[in-house]
Amino acid sequence: MSTVITIGRTVKDAALAALARKPGRPAAERNWELEAAQAEIGQLTDAVKAQAIELAIVRGKFGWD
Repeated sequence: MSTVITIGRTVKDAALAALARKPGRPAAERNWELEAAQAEIGQLTDAVKAQAIELAIVRGKFGWD
């Protein structure tokens, strides 16, 4: 019976310690250059998609295969 009580106390102490910590993940330092590069990649990807669609339309109109 003492093993069960010891395990219960350990679990209770661990739970209280977990609740005492701040919620969420620890804040990481922002990498502004990486965020800017990722935004630019998104813009360039959208531009390439638009150009591919336009090219497909033009080729479709003139019957290029």
